[in-house]
Amino acid sequence: MPKFVAVTSPGLTEALFSELESLGLKKLKTHLSSVEFEGSWEMCYRANLGSSIATRILLPVLEFPAYKPEDVYFNVKKHDFTKYVNANGNLWVDAKVDESAIRDQRLLAMKIKDAVVDQFRDKFGERPSVNKNDGLSLYLRGYKNNFVLSVDTSSPALNKRGYRVKQPEAPLKENVAAGLLTIAGWDGEMPVVDPFCGSGTILIEAALRYMKRAPGTLRKSFSVQGLKIFQEEAWSTALDFVISQEKDEGDLDLDQVRFYGYDIDSKAIRMARENAREAGVDHLISFQRKDVVELEAPVEKGIMISNLPYGIRVGDEFFLAETYKNFAHTMKTHFKGWDVWVLSGNKDLTKHLSMRAEQRFPIINGGIDCRFIHYRVNK
Repeated sequence: MPKFVAVTSPGLTEALFSELESLGLKKLKTHLSSVEFEGSWEMCYRANLGSSIATRILLPVLEFPAYKPEDVYFNVKKHDFTKYVNANGNLWVDAKVDESAIRDQRLLAMKIKDAVVDQFRDKFGERPSVNKNDGLSLYLRGYKNNFVLSVDTSSPALNKRGYRVKQPEAPLKENVAAGLLTIAGWDGEMPVVDPFCGSGTILIEAALRYMKRAPGTLRKSFSVQGLKIFQEEAWSTALDFVISQEKDEGDLDLDQVRFYGYDIDSKAIRMARENAREAGVDHLISFQRKDVVELEAPVEKGIMISNLPYGIRVGDEFFLAETYKNFAHTMKTHFKGWDVWVLSGNKDLTKHLSMRAEQRFPIINGGIDCRFIHYRVNK
């Protein structure tokens, strides 16, 4: 049985582990920002189609130490890449490296590309084209001079569901939003309120989960479908499985709004509505332009989950301090008895909430070191 690696954002590993278990995957093992599993290709396809928290499903094919670019080149040539794609196909390489003698990621990607295309030239007299859209996608991860080269079965990244028609300057990644819902212990049914909804990602992910719709079914294609090793029958089996998990239409309360998004920016609200419509969940979500000082609880009982502005990419920290204070006042006045979860990358701003945190979870969001903080508003 091949071994696969499901990659996610740092801080979401346990949530991803739980999700993969629910998809029926076996022999799971957690790492810093990934979960390894062993299984058939049907399990790989099931993870691609069904995971909302993973960003890639990788098939590791080579592991080696390297201190010079030439080391990478000669190690890559040891593996037969001609079994994955035709000579007239396409090839793309992504490389990421930390704390290693070789620091130039573009040089690493070029050396891998050179090794693979030279292999094709030697065998067929022609080579694949460099094209990111389809074909063989390779992913190199280097840490402390140890390198793992994998076939990326997902490309483009799984967080790119396809429903995000428009997005703000600092969007929350779809897989991070899904991970936040899991960490918050959301039951999949309780109404969710997001007072800083931006382009609506948290609420769209919640609505998809309420419907138990596999996020992969929103996408047009995965890179693994263009490989010579692709197994059509196993793919159909995986697709049938994730579709069978969806709620029957009779079990859905399609006339009842369950998710509520607010934002002071009217442009963000328009984006959120377009994205929800594209995802097919606009009937479940109410988006309204409102300042946080105007908010009142739209339902008697629910859960609040939000990605607060940090003052790093958008907004100004001086003015945001007042926003945080207003948010805290609104919670204490109109959301008594609620559980509130906020993602923030600025600990100086969260101090202005003047509330005792029940729990804190470290999350990396867009390269920013954040905390996902749980508050319980007293009645």
